[in-house]
Amino acid sequence: MRMSHRGAIAVRAALLGIAIALVLPAGCGGPTQRGLEARKAANDRFERVNTQVAYDQARQALATGQFEVALGYIDRAIARYPSDSSYLVLRGRILLEQRRMHQAKESLDRAIEINPKDAEAHYFLGVVAQRCDDTAGAQANYAKAHELDPKNLQFLACCAELRLAAGDSAGAREMIEQSAPGFEYNPVLQQIRAASLTMEGRTVEAAHIMESAFARDPDDPALAEDLAYALFDAGEWSECMQTLEKPILAATRERPDLIRMRARCLIMLARAVEARDLLLRSTPTGEATVEHLVALGYASWAAKDWQRVATCGQQLVTAHPRLAEGYLFLGATERERGNLQASERWLEQAQTRGESRDLVIQLRTRVQAQLSARGNTAEGG
Repeated sequence: MRMSHRGAIAVRAALLGIAIALVLPAGCGGPTQRGLEARKAANDRFERVNTQVAYDQARQALATGQFEVALGYIDRAIARYPSDSSYLVLRGRILLEQRRMHQAKESLDRAIEINPKDAEAHYFLGVVAQRCDDTAGAQANYAKAHELDPKNLQFLACCAELRLAAGDSAGAREMIEQSAPGFEYNPVLQQIRAASLTMEGRTVEAAHIMESAFARDPDDPALAEDLAYALFDAGEWSECMQTLEKPILAATRERPDLIRMRARCLIMLARAVEARDLLLRSTPTGEATVEHLVALGYASWAAKDWQRVATCGQQLVTAHPRLAEGYLFLGATERERGNLQASERWLEQAQTRGESRDLVIQLRTRVQAQLSARGNTAEGG
């Protein structure tokens, strides 16, 4: 049967309506579901970019010491994305710099709740614990950070340093040697190794390690200083003095502790007069420190400048009566002057304040022997 002209028009109209329905979105003029999702994704990207900008601004403010500004930025970032552990870690770091330990710990704990594998969160929790004198907590968190990110040498160094501080020098050294391929190229790890060997009494090996570390980075004043100490501990007096004279240490050469080290080297090299004069020239204006008086007293003793020894002794007894050295210096001076009974009295007081001092015990024993010999001579006479 042939379709009428009117029927054909109706069919074509129906088909056109179906096609239009398939093409046009549901709801006259409304967006498609795909369009809504695209718009939401674009908004999310925009929001994430803004949040990342706030995070970067917080980091920059932290680096320049603007802690409150940094906290404002990171709090805005966290308000937008509260489940991003890296934002909470940065907040913990800022609070840590402000010494707000409890709040820093809360932020870092929250970061670990969100992401237990966040190595930085564990590391900074270790820093918080260490500053709060919680050595066990610090060690546990540093170890966890190292476990999660074994290639991070800072995490390893903190673990090893805590072991060293606890007296486990062999454990600290073995941790470095077993955990860090190429550790000999890292100056921080080499410093810890050298300190471990020194604690074990292997001072010559420690000095060799520091020599190698300094040779790789001769522009680092901290390495030069550590090398000087290592050489001193190893009894390499001349090498220690040569290191102290390096240009890299020009800015700190006149620091009191380095002056005292140079003076001790001079004494060991039988140049006691130079050591005494060095210390006299560097005597601080006003009241001399106890460390300076002790060093000057020993240098003057080695130089046989007994008047100076007595002066140091008197100053120490007056200003630091609990210290053994003042009484020791006065006892040594009186012995040199032939006043054995006065010497014995001073040395007795020195021994009560430092019973483990071998020098005090040895000198007192000699004085007592001289007194005994003198008494026997008098009786014999």
